[in-house]
Amino acid sequence: MAGKHPLIITGKDEMRKWSRQMRSQGKTIGLVPTMGYLHQGHLSLIQEAHNHSNLIVVSIYVNPGQFSPSEDLSTYPSDFHGDMLKLKSVPGGVDAVFCPKNLYDYSNDSGEKQKSENLGSGCASGLVSCVEDKGNGHETWVRVERLEKGLCGKSRPVFFRGVATIVTKLFHIVEPDVAVFGKKDYQQWRIIQRMVRDLDFAIEIVGSEIMRDRDGLAMSSRNVHLSPEEREKALSISRALLKAKSAAKDGRVKCSELKDLAILTITKTGGRIDYAEIVDQDSLEAVTEIKSPVVFCIAAWFGKTLNACMMAEHEGETDARNSYEEKDVMAEHEGETDARNIKRLMMIREVFEREKRTKEKAAREALEAQGMIPTSVGQGAASKVSPSTTNDGASATPVANTDPGPESK
Repeated sequence: MAGKHPLIITGKDEMRKWSRQMRSQGKTIGLVPTMGYLHQGHLSLIQEAHNHSNLIVVSIYVNPGQFSPSEDLSTYPSDFHGDMLKLKSVPGGVDAVFCPKNLYDYSNDSGEKQKSENLGSGCASGLVSCVEDKGNGHETWVRVERLEKGLCGKSRPVFFRGVATIVTKLFHIVEPDVAVFGKKDYQQWRIIQRMVRDLDFAIEIVGSEIMRDRDGLAMSSRNVHLSPEEREKALSISRALLKAKSAAKDGRVKCSELKDLAILTITKTGGRIDYAEIVDQDSLEAVTEIKSPVVFCIAAWFGKTLNACMMAEHEGETDARNSYEEKDVMAEHEGETDARNIKRLMMIREVFEREKRTKEKAAREALEAQGMIPTSVGQGAASKVSPSTTNDGASATPVANTDPGPESK
């Protein structure tokens, strides 16, 4: 019921003991992983979890493992007191909040002295990426090798290994029966599903639909970083999704055309494209023509904030939803594909591809220099690790309307 005071747990052993005690009583446990700074989208995930389990655990932990050194870990928004008030307002309530200080500090396990402030904290500030510290003793990572490569993974090469690893750790500590993730971060949701399947976790993964603010912008903890003007421009994402829906229903199934129109739409508002892809819903592999269920994904920068969203196409009927950062796919007005736009579109596309190649090279060289990825010989560079966060700072903040990460947004 509303007003319920959840038990706050900070220790791994304490959390595991509580879960095992509850399960010994025949109770089922639902986990909603978050990075805090909760909004209505998170609360909807909790409500969904109530449909699948007897007890609810919400984790609040800003995971340093998914941030590269240039990303906005230290400025990720937090308001633990406000989060607790919101959790108490949820119908049915929350039974426990797992808010560990540092899940990458093993000083108690090994007897070695480590500075926990140099890693992450669900409830503290002054965070530093554990990638930057080369793990500070942590060197085991979980990777879903194929699904993590595209979309967000191109520009954030360490992001999904961090997400998969922290979710694995949370699963081992909380031992839930069910875990709920937002489909807003579509790629993250699919990666967790695949990881659970491949590693035989006895956990049901539930995907929950996106929540939007009244103005149509997908809810994200990072929306706080948008200026009023940037927020207004970012609304073009949701409007474009509706245009894409109309275009798909009208039989415009060539992915190259839809992607070009998306790039043109977003750049006309002053946004900078990070990626625009139409992929198979399950494999996340790019397709050239819509013949089966696909997902349209795009990410674009507005000022220092990256907005992303997705739209899923189900056998001819397009369902507009959001995807982990706010991934959005855009389509242009019919009639704006006339000859006046063709030259401009080609120029934009050429500039976009050139900038993308330059960023990829610079990002890979930086990561190689810091020893975070093997030195490659004769291979294309990875995309630049844009200052960002999940999942959806410092000098640039990817607003993950998937928040994520791992967060059930």
